[in-house]
Amino acid sequence: MRLTLFAVVLGAAVLTTGCSALLPPQPAPCQQERSDVIGAKTMRDLADTESADASLKAANEQLAALEVKSALTNATTQRTFAVMNHADAATIARLDQQIPDATPKVAAADAAIKAAEADEDQVKGFVETRTKQLADAQSKLDKCRQEHP
Repeated sequence: MRLTLFAVVLGAAVLTTGCSALLPPQPAPCQQERSDVIGAKTMRDLADTESADASLKAANEQLAALEVKSALTNATTQRTFAVMNHADAATIARLDQQIPDATPKVAAADAAIKAAEADEDQVKGFVETRTKQLADAQSKLDKCRQEHP
């Protein structure tokens, strides 16, 4: 009888131990909040990268516009000096042709700058949103840690 009672107690212990392995594990406190903070950091880093790309694009457009504007200024200056130095008509005509050729390029370069700056402003808004989301996630994690020390 004692042996039977021992076998029943031992069987119940084995059954309880075996069944507990079948139950889903309980998540650690604040695990979801930690995951949210990690995700928010990743998204903010991505937004920061996009912001740097947009800033670089705007700087490249400004550099390209500077080159075009420099060509226009150079053509205008050369024409002015050609007139002052009494250059021949062919030289002045060639310089007169360079000025109207460069003017639409300047306008296109200015439009490209405005578009790049608009993209840059939009990405900055995206960065601000992601930074706010990270702050919110961090706040939730801090609150959870206070509740579950």
